[in-house]
Amino acid sequence: MLESSLKRRIGDYIRYSDVNYEIMRADHESVLKLPSNDKLGQVFHSFVQSTLTGKRFSLSTWVKPLEGKMVKAVEILKEELRDSQVEVCNTLTEIIHGVRVTGQADLCSDDYVIELKSKEEMKKEDLMQALIYTFLYRKDVILLMFNIYTADYCLVKVFHDDGNSALLMDAIKQMESDRNCGRM
Repeated sequence: MLESSLKRRIGDYIRYSDVNYEIMRADHESVLKLPSNDKLGQVFHSFVQSTLTGKRFSLSTWVKPLEGKMVKAVEILKEELRDSQVEVCNTLTEIIHGVRVTGQADLCSDDYVIELKSKEEMKKEDLMQALIYTFLYRKDVILLMFNIYTADYCLVKVFHDDGNSALLMDAIKQMESDRNCGRM
């Protein structure tokens, strides 16, 4: 099962308050929030990934006005990563209670897995996705929630620890039990 569908389903079995995470930093201004669009989100991901991994990336003319804000996202991550080597993550697969879990985070360093989101508010499925990545990559996960229009952001660290691993395994076990009993 891909983490993209699993993150929605396990949210029914896990509460926010049960997950071991912390808000590292946040910078919110009261500015009109414009809706993000998928294409701009893809450009944001590609820009940050390319910049942090040392690859060339040229922005389209229509995105140029937002370049300074995307550079801020890179600077925020560089500060947290402290000159660690950063690469695009490999796709990983684990089997948990008979469920094949496959996922690929955006970036990996020696110490962290980084997941980029082109919005500054965290949703439950973002937290569940990070929880899955802590298990797959066996590292703490940094979620960068970043509004491309305003440069507002929230940096969240989800810990790779026994409590979070047990939480994920129990949720998948319960989800599979419900599915086998016809409750899903």
